[in-house]
Amino acid sequence: MGINQELDNLFGEWIKDYSEHEKQKFCRDGLVYKRLEENSDYDIEEEWNTAPRKILFLLKDQNDPGQTDKENQVGSDLRHWLDGDSEICKNNCKIKGRFIKRIAQLLYLLSYWTPDNNINFEKHVSRKDKIVRDCFNSVPFALVESKKLIGTSSISDEVLEKAIEQDKERLKEELEILKPNIIVCCGNPQYNYIKGVYFKDITPDISINHPYKNDISTKVNCMLDYYSEKGVTVIHSFHPSDRKANWITCEKVLSPFKELINNHGIELKSNR
Repeated sequence: MGINQELDNLFGEWIKDYSEHEKQKFCRDGLVYKRLEENSDYDIEEEWNTAPRKILFLLKDQNDPGQTDKENQVGSDLRHWLDGDSEICKNNCKIKGRFIKRIAQLLYLLSYWTPDNNINFEKHVSRKDKIVRDCFNSVPFALVESKKLIGTSSISDEVLEKAIEQDKERLKEELEILKPNIIVCCGNPQYNYIKGVYFKDITPDISINHPYKNDISTKVNCMLDYYSEKGVTVIHSFHPSDRKANWITCEKVLSPFKELINNHGIELKSNR
Protein backbone atom coordinates (compact mmCIF):
# COMPACT_ATOMS: atom_id res chain seq x y z
CA MET A 1 0.00 0.00 0.00
CA GLY A 2 1.36 3.41 -0.98
CA ILE A 3 1.80 6.38 1.33
CA ASN A 4 -1.04 8.47 -0.09
CA GLN A 5 -3.32 5.43 -0.03
CA GLU A 6 -2.45 4.93 3.64
CA LEU A 7 -3.27 8.59 4.18
CA ASP A 8 -6.61 8.18 2.39
CA ASN A 9 -7.46 5.35 4.77
CA LEU A 10 -6.49 7.53 7.72
CA PHE A 11 -8.55 10.45 6.42
CA GLY A 12 -11.52 8.13 5.96
CA GLU A 13 -11.44 7.42 9.68
CA TRP A 14 -10.40 10.91 10.69
CA ILE A 15 -13.33 12.60 8.95
CA LYS A 16 -15.74 10.52 11.03
CA ASP A 17 -14.66 12.60 14.02
CA TYR A 18 -16.47 15.60 12.51
CA SER A 19 -20.12 16.50 12.06
CA GLU A 20 -21.85 16.24 8.67
CA HIS A 21 -21.56 19.99 8.20
CA GLU A 22 -17.84 19.94 9.03
CA LYS A 23 -16.99 16.98 6.81
CA GLN A 24 -17.31 19.02 3.61
CA LYS A 25 -14.60 21.35 4.94
CA PHE A 26 -12.12 18.55 5.65
CA CYS A 27 -8.76 19.09 3.96
CA ARG A 28 -6.71 16.14 2.79
CA ASP A 29 -2.98 16.57 2.32
CA GLY A 30 0.32 14.70 2.15
CA LEU A 31 2.73 14.11 -0.73
CA VAL A 32 2.14 16.70 -3.44
CA TYR A 33 1.65 15.15 -6.89
CA LYS A 34 3.64 16.59 -9.79
CA ARG A 35 2.35 17.44 -13.25
CA LEU A 36 5.31 15.64 -14.86
CA GLU A 37 3.95 12.33 -13.57
CA GLU A 38 1.53 12.39 -16.51
CA ASN A 39 4.20 12.06 -19.20
CA SER A 40 7.14 10.29 -17.59
CA ASP A 41 8.20 7.51 -15.27
CA TYR A 42 8.20 9.92 -12.34
CA ASP A 43 6.51 8.41 -9.28
CA ILE A 44 6.03 10.75 -6.32
CA GLU A 45 6.16 7.99 -3.72
CA GLU A 46 9.31 6.40 -5.13
CA GLU A 47 10.92 9.84 -5.32
CA TRP A 48 9.95 10.55 -1.72
CA ASN A 49 11.14 7.19 -0.42
CA THR A 50 14.55 7.59 -2.06
CA ALA A 51 15.03 11.32 -1.34
CA PRO A 52 17.88 12.00 1.12
CA ARG A 53 15.92 15.00 2.45
CA LYS A 54 12.20 14.36 2.98
CA ILE A 55 10.89 17.86 3.61
CA LEU A 56 7.46 18.42 5.15
CA PHE A 57 5.86 21.82 5.70
CA LEU A 58 3.52 21.85 8.69
CA LEU A 59 1.06 24.63 7.89
CA LYS A 60 -1.98 26.15 9.63
CA ASP A 61 -5.21 25.54 7.71
CA GLN A 62 -6.38 25.66 4.12
CA ASN A 63 -7.62 29.09 3.05
CA ASP A 64 -10.71 29.59 0.84
CA PRO A 65 -13.35 26.84 0.68
CA GLY A 66 -14.27 27.88 -2.86
CA GLN A 67 -11.23 26.28 -4.52
CA THR A 68 -12.54 23.37 -6.56
CA ASP A 69 -10.93 21.72 -9.55
CA LYS A 70 -13.46 19.35 -11.09
CA GLU A 71 -12.27 15.87 -10.16
CA ASN A 72 -9.27 16.92 -8.11
CA GLN A 73 -11.03 19.10 -5.52
CA VAL A 74 -8.12 21.46 -5.02
CA GLY A 75 -9.80 23.16 -2.10
CA SER A 76 -9.93 19.97 -0.06
CA ASP A 77 -6.81 18.08 -1.15
CA LEU A 78 -3.45 19.82 -1.14
CA ARG A 79 -1.87 16.86 -2.89
CA HIS A 80 -3.33 18.18 -6.14
CA TRP A 81 -1.91 21.70 -5.88
CA LEU A 82 0.35 21.19 -8.89
CA ASP A 83 -1.23 18.57 -11.15
CA GLY A 84 -4.80 19.86 -11.67
CA ASP A 85 -6.24 21.62 -14.71
CA SER A 86 -7.42 24.81 -13.01
CA GLU A 87 -5.74 28.18 -13.38
CA ILE A 88 -4.92 27.98 -9.68
CA CYS A 89 -2.89 24.81 -10.24
CA LYS A 90 -1.14 26.25 -13.27
CA ASN A 91 -0.23 29.39 -11.34
CA ASN A 92 1.03 27.25 -8.46
CA CYS A 93 3.39 25.51 -10.87
CA LYS A 94 4.63 28.95 -11.94
CA ILE A 95 5.14 29.82 -8.21
CA LYS A 96 2.89 32.86 -8.48
CA GLY A 97 1.95 34.47 -5.19
CA ARG A 98 3.83 35.06 -1.93
CA PHE A 99 2.73 31.86 -0.19
CA ILE A 100 3.65 29.49 -3.04
CA LYS A 101 6.89 31.27 -3.86
CA ARG A 102 8.14 31.06 -0.29
CA ILE A 103 7.35 27.37 -0.02
CA ALA A 104 9.25 26.90 -3.29
CA GLN A 105 12.22 28.98 -2.12
CA LEU A 106 12.50 27.12 1.17
CA LEU A 107 12.22 23.78 -0.61
CA TYR A 108 15.03 24.77 -2.99
CA LEU A 109 17.36 25.94 -0.22
CA LEU A 110 16.71 22.99 2.09
CA SER A 111 16.96 20.47 -0.75
CA TYR A 112 20.20 21.64 -2.33
CA TRP A 113 22.30 23.48 0.26
CA THR A 114 25.47 21.67 1.31
CA PRO A 115 28.84 22.96 2.52
CA ASP A 116 30.11 22.32 -1.01
CA ASN A 117 27.08 23.92 -2.65
CA ASN A 118 26.83 27.04 -0.53
CA ILE A 119 23.74 28.55 -2.13
CA ASN A 120 22.09 31.55 -0.51
CA PHE A 121 18.98 33.64 -0.93
CA GLU A 122 20.49 36.74 -2.48
CA LYS A 123 22.64 35.10 -5.18
CA HIS A 124 20.78 31.90 -5.97
CA VAL A 125 17.12 32.42 -5.07
CA SER A 126 16.12 36.07 -5.24
CA ARG A 127 14.85 36.83 -8.77
CA LYS A 128 15.93 33.32 -9.87
CA ASP A 129 12.43 31.99 -10.36
CA LYS A 130 13.29 29.40 -13.00
CA ILE A 131 15.67 27.30 -10.91
CA VAL A 132 13.35 27.55 -7.90
CA ARG A 133 10.35 26.66 -10.06
CA ASP A 134 12.12 23.66 -11.57
CA CYS A 135 12.89 22.36 -8.09
CA PHE A 136 9.33 22.95 -6.91
CA ASN A 137 7.92 20.97 -9.81
CA SER A 138 10.28 18.00 -9.50
CA VAL A 139 11.59 17.56 -5.94
CA PRO A 140 9.15 15.65 -3.69
CA PHE A 141 7.74 17.43 -0.64
CA ALA A 142 4.78 17.11 1.70
CA LEU A 143 2.23 19.66 2.87
CA VAL A 144 0.26 19.03 6.05
CA GLU A 145 -2.38 21.30 7.54
CA SER A 146 -2.41 21.31 11.35
CA LYS A 147 -6.11 22.22 11.38
CA LYS A 148 -7.93 19.96 8.97
CA LEU A 149 -11.09 22.04 8.51
CA ILE A 150 -10.80 24.70 5.79
CA GLY A 151 -10.67 28.22 7.21
CA THR A 152 -10.25 31.78 6.07
CA SER A 153 -7.25 34.04 5.47
CA SER A 154 -6.25 34.21 9.13
CA ILE A 155 -6.38 32.13 12.29
CA SER A 156 -5.30 32.93 15.84
CA ASP A 157 -2.75 30.81 17.66
CA GLU A 158 -5.42 30.05 20.27
CA VAL A 159 -7.84 28.59 17.71
CA LEU A 160 -5.04 26.67 16.00
CA GLU A 161 -3.80 25.24 19.30
CA LYS A 162 -7.32 24.07 20.13
CA ALA A 163 -7.65 22.33 16.76
CA ILE A 164 -4.24 20.67 17.15
CA GLU A 165 -5.12 19.47 20.63
CA GLN A 166 -8.36 17.94 19.31
CA ASP A 167 -6.59 16.09 16.49
CA LYS A 168 -3.16 15.54 18.04
CA GLU A 169 -3.24 11.73 17.81
CA ARG A 170 -4.57 11.68 14.23
CA LEU A 171 -1.97 14.25 13.23
CA LYS A 172 0.72 12.10 14.78
CA GLU A 173 -0.50 9.12 12.74
CA GLU A 174 -0.27 11.18 9.56
CA LEU A 175 3.30 12.23 10.28
CA GLU A 176 4.27 8.65 11.09
CA ILE A 177 2.93 7.53 7.71
CA LEU A 178 4.89 10.22 5.87
CA LYS A 179 8.10 9.82 7.91
CA PRO A 180 9.75 13.14 6.98
CA ASN A 181 13.29 13.83 8.15
CA ILE A 182 12.97 17.62 7.90
CA ILE A 183 9.88 19.24 9.39
CA VAL A 184 9.41 22.96 8.78
CA CYS A 185 6.97 24.24 11.40
CA CYS A 186 5.28 27.35 10.02
CA GLY A 187 4.31 28.88 13.35
CA ASN A 188 4.57 28.53 17.13
CA PRO A 189 1.64 26.12 17.69
CA GLN A 190 3.04 23.67 15.13
CA TYR A 191 6.55 23.88 16.59
CA ASN A 192 5.23 23.35 20.11
CA TYR A 193 3.16 20.38 18.94
CA ILE A 194 6.13 18.64 17.32
CA LYS A 195 8.32 19.17 20.37
CA GLY A 196 5.69 18.50 23.01
CA VAL A 197 3.52 15.77 21.43
CA TYR A 198 5.15 14.18 18.39
CA PHE A 199 8.49 13.96 20.21
CA LYS A 200 7.03 13.74 23.69
CA ASP A 201 9.55 12.50 26.26
CA ILE A 202 12.35 12.63 23.66
CA THR A 203 15.04 15.25 24.24
CA PRO A 204 16.65 16.69 21.12
CA ASP A 205 20.37 15.98 20.85
CA ILE A 206 20.99 19.41 19.35
CA SER A 207 18.99 22.59 19.93
CA ILE A 208 19.72 25.90 18.25
CA ASN A 209 17.98 29.00 19.55
CA HIS A 210 19.61 32.38 19.08
CA PRO A 211 19.14 35.63 17.16
CA TYR A 212 20.04 35.67 13.49
CA LYS A 213 23.79 36.33 13.58
CA ASN A 214 24.37 37.99 10.21
CA ASP A 215 22.26 41.09 10.85
CA ILE A 216 21.95 42.44 14.38
CA SER A 217 19.27 44.90 13.25
CA THR A 218 16.97 42.02 12.26
CA LYS A 219 15.17 40.71 15.33
CA VAL A 220 14.69 37.12 14.23
CA ASN A 221 15.39 34.03 16.30
CA CYS A 222 16.82 30.94 14.62
CA MET A 223 15.23 27.85 16.18
CA LEU A 224 16.02 24.24 15.28
CA ASP A 225 16.05 20.87 17.03
CA TYR A 226 17.71 17.66 15.89
CA TYR A 227 16.55 14.26 17.13
CA SER A 228 19.22 11.66 16.34
CA GLU A 229 17.03 8.76 17.51
CA LYS A 230 14.63 9.50 14.66
CA GLY A 231 17.07 11.29 12.37
CA VAL A 232 14.67 14.23 12.17
CA THR A 233 15.42 17.95 11.96
CA VAL A 234 12.68 20.31 13.18
CA ILE A 235 12.91 23.96 12.10
CA HIS A 236 10.82 26.90 13.29
CA SER A 237 9.65 29.07 10.42
CA PHE A 238 7.44 32.06 9.83
CA HIS A 239 4.26 31.21 7.99
CA PRO A 240 4.77 31.55 4.20
CA SER A 241 2.07 34.23 4.04
CA ASP A 242 3.84 36.40 6.66
CA ARG A 243 4.55 39.93 5.45
CA LYS A 244 8.23 39.85 6.40
CA ALA A 245 10.77 40.18 3.61
CA ASN A 246 11.47 37.02 1.61
CA TRP A 247 15.13 36.92 2.61
CA ILE A 248 14.22 37.05 6.32
CA THR A 249 11.77 34.17 5.96
CA CYS A 250 14.37 32.09 4.12
CA GLU A 251 17.33 32.93 6.36
CA LYS A 252 15.35 32.12 9.52
CA VAL A 253 15.11 28.55 8.19
CA LEU A 254 18.36 28.15 6.28
CA SER A 255 20.71 29.75 8.83
CA PRO A 256 20.19 27.20 11.66
CA PHE A 257 20.10 24.37 9.10
CA LYS A 258 23.55 25.40 7.86
CA GLU A 259 24.74 25.66 11.46
CA LEU A 260 23.49 22.14 12.18
CA ILE A 261 25.56 20.68 9.36
CA ASN A 262 28.61 22.94 9.57
CA ASN A 263 29.04 23.05 13.34
CA HIS A 264 27.60 19.75 14.56
CA GLY A 265 28.81 17.25 11.99
CA ILE A 266 25.37 16.16 10.84
CA GLU A 267 25.49 14.73 7.32
CA LEU A 268 22.51 15.03 4.99
CA LYS A 269 22.99 14.29 1.30
CA SER A 270 21.54 16.82 -1.13
CA ASN A 271 18.39 16.04 -3.10
CA ARG A 272 20.30 16.64 -6.34
